[in-house]
Amino acid sequence: MADAYTRGGQDAKAVPLLQEVLGNARGELPKDSPERAGLLAQTAMALLRQKQWAEAEPMIDERLTIREQALPDDWSTFNAKSMLGGALLGQRKYAEAEPLLLDGYRGMQARRATIPPPGGPRLLETMERLAQLYAATGNQAKASAWRSKLEAARAEQAPTGADGSKPSRLRSGDTIRIGAFQLVFRLGGTQDIDPSASTFTAGQTLVAMNSSACWLLLADIEDSSALSQRLDPESLAVLIGRWLARCKEVIEGEAGDHQQVSRRRSVRLLAGDPADPGAARPGTGRLAPVAGRG
Repeated sequence: MADAYTRGGQDAKAVPLLQEVLGNARGELPKDSPERAGLLAQTAMALLRQKQWAEAEPMIDERLTIREQALPDDWSTFNAKSMLGGALLGQRKYAEAEPLLLDGYRGMQARRATIPPPGGPRLLETMERLAQLYAATGNQAKASAWRSKLEAARAEQAPTGADGSKPSRLRSGDTIRIGAFQLVFRLGGTQDIDPSASTFTAGQTLVAMNSSACWLLLADIEDSSALSQRLDPESLAVLIGRWLARCKEVIEGEAGDHQQVSRRRSVRLLAGDPADPGAARPGTGRLAPVAGRG
């Protein structure tokens, strides 16, 4: 229920539930448990969004201690430093907040290549906190510089195609390239496809299916950017992993083949004649609740 409230932007309702779960976990999980660190992060993030700075501070401090002991060189440890700096910033403890925010930013920036897509907003939050810090302390030059960095980073993270292009509508005959494989999109029939090669089994590879009639399903998580801003990276990674595993199970159960092209997108090939929509209904129908949970 707490996750549902968090995803729906109802942090005020989520916080007491998260605090209850965290209280139970303190008696059951080891102090250095990753699960405990994840619960601390999720609860603290909800408190920060509610501007309950003082309540969030000890939780983030505890999480930072766990991270520094278990993963001292991981990007998430530096994100914890940024979060702690944010809690102090909200309490106007500017002198204490500045070194944490700067260290958090530098550590995350240096490990940027290791930050998974769901963690992208965390780096933006760090820049925003630094801009707020310098604005609050009257250093407008530094505040302006950090705002410029923030806008540039936001533009860089804006969604585009793999080649930098914007999304466009597919037309019949368009070529779709997925890794080393090439597919031709057909609308309204199976023209130019060899009928003798219209069946395949789950054991076949994409190469073996290159002249087969099949359904191509692109599965994505709705509002994934908003979701990544509301859940901590550990919880989001678990949620996405469960979603991908369930999608894979459903598709392969219908004699399909699964290809993951990113952490939030999957490609599925289903057996069946594209001229007959009913041929793919079993698999696609069972995917609906999976997408709903994402």
